[in-house]
Amino acid sequence: MKKFFSNPTIRFLLLIAFLAGLWFLGRAFHIDIDQVHAWLARYPLWLSGFLFIAIYVGVTTFLWFGTIDFFRIMAALLFGPYVSAVLVYIGEIFNASILFMISRKLGREFVEQKFHLKEKDLHHTENNAGFWWALALKMNLLVPQRILDLGFGLTKLSFVKYLLAVVLGLPGRILLVQVFTAGVGVALFRENVTFEDARQILLNYFVMHSGVFIFGLANFLVVIVLTIIAIVVSARGRRKVSS
Repeated sequence: MKKFFSNPTIRFLLLIAFLAGLWFLGRAFHIDIDQVHAWLARYPLWLSGFLFIAIYVGVTTFLWFGTIDFFRIMAALLFGPYVSAVLVYIGEIFNASILFMISRKLGREFVEQKFHLKEKDLHHTENNAGFWWALALKMNLLVPQRILDLGFGLTKLSFVKYLLAVVLGLPGRILLVQVFTAGVGVALFRENVTFEDARQILLNYFVMHSGVFIFGLANFLVVIVLTIIAIVVSARGRRKVSS
């Protein structure tokens, strides 16, 4: 049995099966936001916060479709934008660590063998360039975080450096999302909301909360700067390897 699981192809197939299982579970899983909200609201803040983190990590690490938005909306409504941002931040650190290690253990060796990658081919992900890419992508609101965690697990970037990128890159992104979510409430996320309704909700919100818009713009500019740094460091690393 040990020899069976030591085969990189078998481990990679297990990773694919694991991801497929998560997809089907996520499509079939349904949570009632009002019921969970009422259940957590019965407990004091310290206990409901602890329960939220435990449930958030246990559910959103493995069920990606809809559950992340669900828990972030519920947290914003129950705890407010700032406390919920701290709770989601802690949960996301655990999520990133778990998925990174699953991908690292099950998939990286297969990728190296399948594509005949050598040490020099992966060197730029092992040095500072990989860290800067991870930091820039972690701050980017458009990048799916679960895919990012799994993807970097397949590189040679160390877990410590990736965890540092997670710790530094997530606060601004999460705070922006939680403040925005707490401001618009669940109105924007109802199934019967039309495009015109959504446009009007967003317009009214940003007119009344210009600071959130400025903060989002600042986050976007920081992402651009970090991306440029990552490109420059990566190019320098490739030149050093080739020379």
